Amino acid sequence: MATSLAVLVAGAFAASGGLAVAQPIGSSALWLRADAITGVADGGTVSAWNDANGNGRSFEQSDSAKRPLLYTTDPSYTINGKTVL
Repeated sequence: MATSLAVLVAGAFAASGGLAVAQPIGSSALWLRADAITGVADGGTVSAWNDANGNGRSFEQSDSAKRPLLYTTDPSYTINGKTVL
């Protein structure tokens, strides 16, 4: 059986040094930031992506073959120098 997941994240954007930076709204249920993931080497797999709002929510993948990769510095994968998951 296929499983699908739809996520709606409410947020606002604020200009910071000419870039649009996502800012959480107080009532956001979930705020996922790739640049907030710690303990993973560039190109490494991510087993959990925690809620940056502090609400205790997270996305988790127990199957190591299906874990996404995190790129923090590799210019072949990052977008405008920003971390990508």
